[in-house]
Amino acid sequence: MNIVSRRVYIKRMFIALFLIFLILLAVELFAPNATATPSSTREAKSLVYKAPFKLERSDQTTTTTTTSTTTLSPVKKKVAQPATLTAARQVAAPTGDWTVQCRVWMTQAGIPTDVHDVALKLIDKESDCGATAQNPHSTAYGIGQFLDSTWKGVNCVKTSEPVEQLRCMALYVVRHGGWQGSLNFRINNGWY
Repeated sequence: MNIVSRRVYIKRMFIALFLIFLILLAVELFAPNATATPSSTREAKSLVYKAPFKLERSDQTTTTTTTSTTTLSPVKKKVAQPATLTAARQVAAPTGDWTVQCRVWMTQAGIPTDVHDVALKLIDKESDCGATAQNPHSTAYGIGQFLDSTWKGVNCVKTSEPVEQLRCMALYVVRHGGWQGSLNFRINNGWY
């Protein structure tokens, strides 16, 4: 291996390592289970991760409470809080088991019970059945995380009503052959 090809090889290795670093950083920054809020009395200027796809700035004075909280430094360190429900889950079922309420809504929307398990897997990947789940980076909204164009595509009006959202979602999944086809497409492509 001559000196020129060795330099090219080293350059390519550094580029590959840099890309891997960026991917790992992105995964760390947007981990869906990280939940934290500022603690202690002081001016809090830290990034707060509250729900999937929702990163917002907290600039208010907070007071210490008896609940367990974790402050995020500007370095974006995150600590998972498994006992804390995400915002989407709190909307879906305040009791903590969002699947029970979601099954009720699916039945009310006319979705057959034999596809509830598959539908829940797809819904879990989208919003945990959060009827008001909003992606701050796009117009994706609701249980199915429909874009504004998706609502129009299935002749539905954007709504926060969960039964209507699930009815519209049932109309939409037909494009991939039903709930299982949509779940498979979502797993393979990251969207459906």
